[in-house]
Amino acid sequence: MTFIALALIIVSAGLHATWNFLSKTGTPSCGYFFLTTLAATIVTLPFSIFGPVDYLSLPIGFWIPVFFSVLCEMAYVLSLANGYRKAEISFFYPMARSLPVVFTCAVSLIFHIGKPLTMPAVLGMVLVTAGCLIMPIGKFSDIRLKDYINSTMPFVLLGAFGTTGYTILDNIACSYLYHYQSGTNKMLIALGYLGVIEFGILICSAIIILCSQKERKIIRDIRKTSSPYLAGVFSVGAYTLVLVAMGMVSNVSFIQAFRQLSLPIGVALGIFILKEKVSLPKLIGVTALLAGLIISCF
Repeated sequence: MTFIALALIIVSAGLHATWNFLSKTGTPSCGYFFLTTLAATIVTLPFSIFGPVDYLSLPIGFWIPVFFSVLCEMAYVLSLANGYRKAEISFFYPMARSLPVVFTCAVSLIFHIGKPLTMPAVLGMVLVTAGCLIMPIGKFSDIRLKDYINSTMPFVLLGAFGTTGYTILDNIACSYLYHYQSGTNKMLIALGYLGVIEFGILICSAIIILCSQKERKIIRDIRKTSSPYLAGVFSVGAYTLVLVAMGMVSNVSFIQAFRQLSLPIGVALGIFILKEKVSLPKLIGVTALLAGLIISCF
């Protein structure tokens, strides 16, 4: 991983943790994320329409991963909408973000996506995941299965599979665009691509909203607050940097692993601002996560 790619991911991690924190402290729901996506679409869609890529001329082979990426993004949105209502951010956020590290690594190895990972990189990613899984434990002395298997876990898994899916699919689609438009500013390409994705998510979200009177009421209640719109702008910034970084790494698993830098930030926000409980496992989990990221560099 290049220094520039690492710098982009670090900034992206801060933005990602911030918009998830806003989502948790707002009104986690499909209605909330509809407004978030609306803001993101308004910011990015002009880059799709007026940017350097003529999307209407692209082949079906490009649009297939885009279509499934949108579905994976919707799975992630639904997981956040339900998970943040049921769990603390310092539990749900690490759990939902840790599993995709292993999933993405496994898919990359099985389907030979990108260059093979070195043993230190694999060990580092395993350590990252272990650190994230340790965080939700209250005390090491009373580890119980119910710390993990509870009403929140289905949404954790939904978010994990969604994140794994859209990361790999977006990597495939963006790799095609970067090759198709070689020499063009990658930031412009990433913003244009994100506009296509956000527009797809907006349509899917709108269908859910139209079918739910409860979600429409939530929109009416929060539409004049700034939280969902700020979250949308921060999410655009975070993922644009990720898409650009994808063009600078040999294997997308590195991106998935280093995005977990947002976890210590999310945990800290939960502890210091939301007054969530701090525990030794949380601290050890964060330490293991950071150590794993360092090892992954070698």
